[in-house]
Amino acid sequence: MTITSTPARFSSAFEDVLYAIRLESASETATVEVYDSAGSMRLGTKRLTGAATHPVNVSAYVRAQFSNISPLAVQAAGIVTASQRVVNSYIKVGGTVASAPHTAGCAQPGESIFGKLLSENSANRELGPGEQDELFCIAPIGTLSATALFSDKAGGQVSVSLGSLALPAEGPVTVVVNTPSLDAKLQRQSRKFSEFSGFTVRLSSGSTVCFEANYAIRPVCCDGVRLHWLNRWGGIDGHTFLQVIRQSLTSEKERLEVGSAGRT
Repeated sequence: MTITSTPARFSSAFEDVLYAIRLESASETATVEVYDSAGSMRLGTKRLTGAATHPVNVSAYVRAQFSNISPLAVQAAGIVTASQRVVNSYIKVGGTVASAPHTAGCAQPGESIFGKLLSENSANRELGPGEQDELFCIAPIGTLSATALFSDKAGGQVSVSLGSLALPAEGPVTVVVNTPSLDAKLQRQSRKFSEFSGFTVRLSSGSTVCFEANYAIRPVCCDGVRLHWLNRWGGIDGHTFLQVIRQSLTSEKERLEVGSAGRT
């Protein structure tokens, strides 16, 4: 028995999640045991028999384990692991184990998704006081650091650290951009969020910049509703839909006819 192929790492759990198992003789049999993401609880089995390369699709088991893919609760700005955004497929055949991580998105990985901002929103965004955004990526191995660089209206700049995180393996990471928390960090430097026109959030791995996202600071001008949704990569995108402001103008016109000529 040989496991001849495994699913692509960080591929979608909402497509086929295929393992291929080769049996060499007509009399050979094997039992495939499917486990949960941690490899601790058996979820199902499949019995194979006969000389062939047998496909085993475990996508349904993987999808069922995504229990929380909602936006992160409001929290301090910073860099956090996003383990709830990824679930492992995990099989055992005899004494052989194979596994692969998968996202809740519908997109399959392209050339390389590691270290890239996985979002369908533009890298140029808007964010207002009291709002929160998420920047999701599959980060490379190493020590990650996140910073926010603020630009004030006079052309000055202030740098705010969003922390660091050591990753022993490639994995999901979210940079939380929470404006009340950013304001608190700025106040420690005797500045305020409202003083600035915009800022850039940068995630780096060592000396390599993984991605940047640029934010224009939207002033408090009208009510809005911020919505979040699961994007095609398995991350969370958001947008604030501003309240519709309607204005109306009523005008009246009077017509006056004078004399037999009907002049007006």
